[in-house]
Amino acid sequence: MDQEESAQEGLKELPALELKIDITEANRISNLTLVGRIISEKTIKRKTVQMITRRIWFTHEPAMVDQLSHKTFLFSFKRTADRARVWNRRPWTINGAHLALKEWDPVMSVQDFDFSSSTFWVQIHGLPLQYLNKDNAIKIGGLFKDILNCEGSS
Repeated sequence: MDQEESAQEGLKELPALELKIDITEANRISNLTLVGRIISEKTIKRKTVQMITRRIWFTHEPAMVDQLSHKTFLFSFKRTADRARVWNRRPWTINGAHLALKEWDPVMSVQDFDFSSSTFWVQIHGLPLQYLNKDNAIKIGGLFKDILNCEGSS
């Protein structure tokens, strides 16, 4: 018997498990967490991420930071207001690297997260004064997939 057959035999001996869903608890946890990936060639350690987020997020209570993989972190908040503040004020940087944040849907596993898109601020500099208006800001923003907000001087 080769290794694959042996592994399959071993699986047959395992008892069938019926796992229960607790959507209430999953929703509670989801409302208190964010998942983030640091987009950088550099490795940034969990302690560094913890220290920086404590300084820049100004939450009522510091978020707990757990490292899920090489560059992916789980941010756990004690208050939904703190989580909402961090989410609504994105994007964030950690040591000059972009922190792509995602909300954790209760039906998703960590492997399901897609960090191929993120939120960015876009600033346009050097336009003559006559072009600085909201209509032009919307046109320029139209070059991007989604616009969350448009700020202008007028």
